[in-house]
Amino acid sequence: MLTRGTPVPRICPEGRGTASVMAQDEDVVVEVVDEMAPGDEARPGTPGTGEDVCPECNSSGEVDGEPCANCEGTGRIVSGIGGA
Repeated sequence: MLTRGTPVPRICPEGRGTASVMAQDEDVVVEVVDEMAPGDEARPGTPGTGEDVCPECNSSGEVDGEPCANCEGTGRIVSGIGGA
């Protein structure tokens, strides 16, 4: 159960987020949450962005044994791609 101040997972059980997806060969439905983590430069799915390795935890999802605050424990962030 999430409490006030607890980070919302980026991928969570059905009932949070917007786009439902079914994993191949799995009986679990998950929804992709479109909320931003602190390290994200834009919302997931924004044109001109892509998923990248979190620079704070180097994709492990943990810093000093605790969930990474930058990526909220996912090990991934959304960042801009290309450049102009």
